[in-house]
Amino acid sequence: MKQILLVLCILSIFPLTAIGIERFNTSSSLTLVSNYLIRGLTLTDDAPAVQGDVSLNLWNGAYITAWGSNVTKEAGSAEIDVFAGHKFTYSDDLSLNFSFNFYNFLKASHTNTSEFNVVLQYKILSARVAYTGDYFGSSSSSLYYNLALDIDIVKNIFIAMAIGQTQHEDSGLAGEDFLDWKVSLGRSIGEYKLALNMSDTDGESNTQAFYISWNMSL
Repeated sequence: MKQILLVLCILSIFPLTAIGIERFNTSSSLTLVSNYLIRGLTLTDDAPAVQGDVSLNLWNGAYITAWGSNVTKEAGSAEIDVFAGHKFTYSDDLSLNFSFNFYNFLKASHTNTSEFNVVLQYKILSARVAYTGDYFGSSSSSLYYNLALDIDIVKNIFIAMAIGQTQHEDSGLAGEDFLDWKVSLGRSIGEYKLALNMSDTDGESNTQAFYISWNMSL
């Protein structure tokens, strides 16, 4: 993992010296959630989380992002992820995003995983396919499919809906396949966004969750 991070750092820094400072920008955000869920499953045992990210974005659509959150002690206490990819923007309505995502749980490294993602965005609709060869340390490959819809109802009021399907190559190692879905109703004011979210899965355990999220672009 250290070698991967070193390569990513070199690749991200070299173009800056070669093309000039004006050809890139940075962005960051801070998020507070009353429950941290990924694909309908809580990683904080229904407790709050503080999350943040910082991104380096090149002029040609390439980017690298570092993202972090607290998680339960069983999940490693802290999660630090690295995303590296390229977004091809064809118009205001159409884009295609390729990325490699590295999920790292600091004190539970046996659950670390890497994932390749492709996201097609057209207007308010996005479709995502993700593949991993080691689903959170299970030694089983996995595919994830997701469809998402983001609609502005009136000015500054939005509703977002998403549905996803996780499919494992070996359910004996990674668990049963499952469906997840999420609905959010929110309000955005300038750099701030507040939302009420409902998430659930079709798994056997009780996964239904209602939670609040607050996001601020820095």
